Amino acid sequence: MRANVELEAKKWLKFGVNFTAGQSNTKYVFDNITTGALGMSLKKAPDIRPYDEEGNYIGVEEGQELGGVLHQANPMAITEYQNSQKKKFNIYNNMFVDISFLDDFIFRTELNLTGDFTRDYAFDAKVSYEGYENSNSLLTERQNYSVGYELKNILYYNKTIGKHSINAMAGHEAREGNWEYVGGSGGNFYNNNLNSLNQATNDSKSSYGSRGRWRQESYLARAFYNFNDLAMLTASFRADGSPNFPDGNRWGYFPSFSAAVRISNLDFFKNNITFINNLKLNGGWGQVGNDDVLGGQYRPLIAIAPSGENELSTTILDYNPDLKWEATESINLGLEIGFFEDRINLQFEVYDKKTTDALYRIQPPLSIGSGLYAVGNIASVQNRGYEITLNTVNLAGDFQWRTDFNFTSNRNEILSLGLGIPEIRQVSRTEEGGPIGRFYGFQADGLFQDLEDIVQSARWKGYNSIDPTAGMWIGDYKFANLSDENRADWSVPGYTGEYDTEGNYIAGTAIYTGDPNDKLLLKNADVIDEKDQTYIGDPNPDFTFGFNNTFNYKNFDLSINCVGSYGNDVYNEQKVTLLSTQQRNQNVLTIAKDRARAVLSDGGDPNNINNYALLNPNAEVPRIRLGNNFSHSAVSSRFVEDGSYLRIQNVVFGYTLPGNVVDKLKLSNLRVYFNGQNLFTFTNYSGWDPEIGSIGQNSLISGYDKGRYPVSRVFLFGLQVGF
Repeated sequence: MRANVELEAKKWLKFGVNFTAGQSNTKYVFDNITTGALGMSLKKAPDIRPYDEEGNYIGVEEGQELGGVLHQANPMAITEYQNSQKKKFNIYNNMFVDISFLDDFIFRTELNLTGDFTRDYAFDAKVSYEGYENSNSLLTERQNYSVGYELKNILYYNKTIGKHSINAMAGHEAREGNWEYVGGSGGNFYNNNLNSLNQATNDSKSSYGSRGRWRQESYLARAFYNFNDLAMLTASFRADGSPNFPDGNRWGYFPSFSAAVRISNLDFFKNNITFINNLKLNGGWGQVGNDDVLGGQYRPLIAIAPSGENELSTTILDYNPDLKWEATESINLGLEIGFFEDRINLQFEVYDKKTTDALYRIQPPLSIGSGLYAVGNIASVQNRGYEITLNTVNLAGDFQWRTDFNFTSNRNEILSLGLGIPEIRQVSRTEEGGPIGRFYGFQADGLFQDLEDIVQSARWKGYNSIDPTAGMWIGDYKFANLSDENRADWSVPGYTGEYDTEGNYIAGTAIYTGDPNDKLLLKNADVIDEKDQTYIGDPNPDFTFGFNNTFNYKNFDLSINCVGSYGNDVYNEQKVTLLSTQQRNQNVLTIAKDRARAVLSDGGDPNNINNYALLNPNAEVPRIRLGNNFSHSAVSSRFVEDGSYLRIQNVVFGYTLPGNVVDKLKLSNLRVYFNGQNLFTFTNYSGWDPEIGSIGQNSLISGYDKGRYPVSRVFLFGLQVGF
């Protein structure tokens, strides 16, 4: 619901109210590849029925056990018996009063009120059907709210004298708010209908919660000077105060300056160059601040917890008494040029942003700290890049066609990070000297082709034999040996070979004997371990882009908006799971049909690797083997894919009724339209959706696809009415 009202009570007095309120009710399912209904539906073997003959759910039937256990959930049943709902209500209200005086001054008082209220309810019911039983129901509830206000008092001054014009403002802002959340869980309900927390057994109940507040005060000023639309200067200054920092550091001061010259307004230019109607150069420098850190981090805090009968333990939490504002300094240079009476408009901007004293969570080693974290101003990040915007009027007249195109390329680099210790998040690693959140693991180097390939290549740490069950074998993936720090003598049972005078193995002389007392001795052999890991992918794109085409013909309008990204990598965790051969009765991807296959020669000894030939030496999937397949489970470049994509994101087709029809209906405007969103995505990525984003809005781990639900395709029919 929206309402926007403005009232000019007097020539010098104006009131306004902008009110917005919304409510949403969402039922959701978890999309994790391991436990979510969507992920489990991918893992489920295709020959397992969802229902029996009577229409009841089936987990698995006899003979379809997973690892010998007849216990598998039905993903369709999960969507029914796991009731997860989120209800949200938000409200926003803006009220202002403008008072004009002395011809050139306007004083505005503005009050913004905000409120967000959320209730999250997730119930996992007690359920039993063939092949699956969940005997313990569980309910988790969480409620949180956030309310706040922002008060602004701003004085505006506008004056034009001949070719000179000045726009200036000075003001004061104050904002404050409170947030709180409380949650609890409980289980073992008597039945699925008695599913409120008070019905849970006492030993299953738990609760948690937190509350806090935010406050900030600011003084600001800005002045803009324009000489004859030829030379323009802007200067601004902000002083921001925050209670998140200690007394001496609560205020941060952030100036900025910019200048522009419209060369096309010079007489010599206008008189000699006619096809360019606008040419403008601009540049600027400025700083902005950030205080987004939990308040109180500069104070010593004491945590108290029970440690035994009638006893309490206390711990002094880490804190930082020198905490201060984070600052981002940016420099930009730009060019704006318009051709043929603005039929073609081009804007180009290059920028350099450097964040210093960045607020960052320090996790000290246990040997020197409490094991908890402190927040400090110890990180520094630099972003450099450029942006291009192109607007064209391709056709004018009864049939109109306009195109808007934008292109952005950004490179980030961590200049400093905490104690210099890299930040590791699952498959991602961030360290000084590189970009944020690159994938880190082993570099796949093809398949072992034969005995000599295994002998001459680095072996995986902990694997000391050549055999098809517990050792290395043809068809296993090998990894690049990038470090010489870990070497060891390797004694391979069941094989012999020839050696030179110094006792080193002579390549190509290894033979199989089958006698475990025989040993092939390899001196100082390479070993693959953690030191051989390297950067295997980067989720940060080389560039992003978007373009929009708008068509108008008489009363019809059509717009097609596309967006895309190029050069970003995705780590496909779905692929790791759906190519695993460690569990029986699990679905796999179709590329597993081309798995590595070692074929035994007729009558050959199955324990002699020389009797095998690899049919598909370039297979993407390693051989199936019993036990852990080290060449599959390791984080490696095998699961890094190109996440580049082009998406038709938004298409709108509308028709505006003619004026004579609208007049008869006593309306000012009437338009009907169709809107399609996320219609098509063109990509080579094998997962659901290449646009992964960050997990938990944490930029340190982006592009990690654990089964994220893809964006929904949406179709809307609408009616716009103007009174």
